[in-house]
Amino acid sequence: LASGGALHLGWKKASTDARDLPVIEMSDFRIYNRALSTGEVADLFRRTAVAQVEVKPYVYRFSDEVILGLHTDALMPLPHGAKSEILIRRKGENRALIRKTAPLDADFPITEVPVSMQRMLAGDYEIDVNVLGASKQRIGRKSVTPLRWPEKPSWPGAENARVLNALVTELIDIHPARNIQETYRFVNPRDGWIFFSAATKDPGRGSLQITLDPSPAGRATPVIIEHDGSASTKEAMRLLPKGEYRLRMASDGGFNLSRLVVRAIPLLGDGFPMIPHTMQEYGAYDWEFMKKHLSPLNLAFHTAAGHGRTDYGGGGEGFRAWQAQGKLAWSGGHMPESADEKGVSAILNSLQSPDWDGVRLDEEGYPGHHPTLAPALRYLAENYKELFAAGKSVNIYTYGQGHMFQSTPERGARELIEAIKACNGHYISEIYISSNRDEATARAALDTAVTSWIVAAKRSYPNAQAFISALFGTWMHPTFLNSDMHADVDYKVFMEMQVRSLALSDVCFGLRGLGIFQAAHIDEETARWWGKLLRHYGIEGRTDRLWKGPYKMSHIRNPHFEAGLAHWSAVPAESGSIFMSGAAKCGMLIRHWSEASNLERLPGADVVVMRQSPLGPNTLSQDVLELEPGKMYSLRFTTADYRDMVKAKEAGRKPAETPGRVSLISARVDGVKVLPEKSFSPGTFHLPDRRDEE
Repeated sequence: LASGGALHLGWKKASTDARDLPVIEMSDFRIYNRALSTGEVADLFRRTAVAQVEVKPYVYRFSDEVILGLHTDALMPLPHGAKSEILIRRKGENRALIRKTAPLDADFPITEVPVSMQRMLAGDYEIDVNVLGASKQRIGRKSVTPLRWPEKPSWPGAENARVLNALVTELIDIHPARNIQETYRFVNPRDGWIFFSAATKDPGRGSLQITLDPSPAGRATPVIIEHDGSASTKEAMRLLPKGEYRLRMASDGGFNLSRLVVRAIPLLGDGFPMIPHTMQEYGAYDWEFMKKHLSPLNLAFHTAAGHGRTDYGGGGEGFRAWQAQGKLAWSGGHMPESADEKGVSAILNSLQSPDWDGVRLDEEGYPGHHPTLAPALRYLAENYKELFAAGKSVNIYTYGQGHMFQSTPERGARELIEAIKACNGHYISEIYISSNRDEATARAALDTAVTSWIVAAKRSYPNAQAFISALFGTWMHPTFLNSDMHADVDYKVFMEMQVRSLALSDVCFGLRGLGIFQAAHIDEETARWWGKLLRHYGIEGRTDRLWKGPYKMSHIRNPHFEAGLAHWSAVPAESGSIFMSGAAKCGMLIRHWSEASNLERLPGADVVVMRQSPLGPNTLSQDVLELEPGKMYSLRFTTADYRDMVKAKEAGRKPAETPGRVSLISARVDGVKVLPEKSFSPGTFHLPDRRDEE
């Protein structure tokens, strides 16, 4: 390796691409600056070969908690009744500050143990873990794992600010009632979004006008809130430079201001308004939908070439109202062809238009996907400084962030990042992860995909979080894009885990923004849930869980038929008219986001085939468990014509390329009320290609 170079390990995707790299599984990995001798290797083996539990601590500073992932692979099979004894002490000291005993899962190699750190001082600790059998005999050897408990982050120069979580800082929270002061002062600790809220307990009585001083730049008015008492709470947002501000209050008619809140928050959301690509039965996520479910968000509305099925362009009432609130609108754009005026003309047209606050450039890969991008951005920054001084921005949607943020990035990566910053833009990292079979594996995947790369970025750029946004792929479109990988996992919980991985981690403190890509690929319930998550963590600054349900669902057992027909009662119309089939590629029928999974065999690879019979229907059934009265549930299943699948296999085509057909399969759930207005069978699908999506 060259000095400062990085070692990259490959991964294997679920596809059968011959260029895929081999799967590598290691229990211990070390790098030396020389070759070890045979004796050194043998000695290392003797010292490390005794099995022990491996401990992975996940630090959530803003919820005062550490979750310990106890990996017992090396101790398997564990006897039933095995447990762990956990001791946490200051590094270099023997006195235990925390003691905890937790049972271990004998059938699964990872057990998660939450540990409260509420009263622990910042500093270096060590975690001792012993594994004991039912008779208290030690299994393997004791493991010792370092733990760094960090200081809670704060903002220099904003000593009175109250940091709520990694995303939100409270600048004002008062209950003045009728004793309203003429002026309230606050300090914005960084360039970014500020949230304002004024509430009254006496709607309809009096009025209140709140004006910002100094006035924000751009098209937004200095009047932040006009509260006529018609509603209990009025909210607003503004994008403001770092500095000191005053709120000037003008009230009359005995207005009762029950609460005034000012918070520093991140850029939130992405991809609205939009019409879902393949299943229009979800309805349009239009301005009315946004007003009802997403209006408090400052998400960067953007246009995308080829969509054009709702109010994307300038001139629309919703669009103008959006901008009058001080919120952003970005134009879509294509990668520049050269670092001159001709090459950047499309970007420049958008930046110079009064309709747009900036441009988003999508699908920037590294290394070398768009080698002209950094020079083109430098050209823009050097020749059109006045645009960026006025707040315009060029924002890059990227993947391959692991390459971008090595400890000493390659020259091209550093040039690109510096060029993005010079264009007042930010690096929006595409973090597209499919749900995992279990919560422990999901937490490990998120730690790698989110926390670890931000840590790496901050090694090169200590303030990297100030120009980074995280963009999660929350896709639920069968036959097109689907990261809701496992039928027995509550996707709402997995979505919340993604946001919590940012909101609770000290390394993400001051993150510029987070969002989804994009609304065209999610159902209506998921779109509303995304709005609630952003509100909970990105505006209210909460640290408690919003969804109280478990990660794993147990309503239907063996939903992917991976165990054949176990738990299912099969009644064939005639002998042999129900049978199992499938192949690894069948999992792609519902277009699982395989690139975000390390599974060799995707869920959906195993299928049940029902051969039509003149004697009657073939039926499969099982009892649905643990439903709560009054709650809403959905049942989703995917079908295909078996002959089409066979023909596709013979022709070497993907299963998802088979014709869409109206399903001859129906479902019935006894003892429930079916909601026809929310139920549909779309039959055939329009499958947009990549150009349509862009």
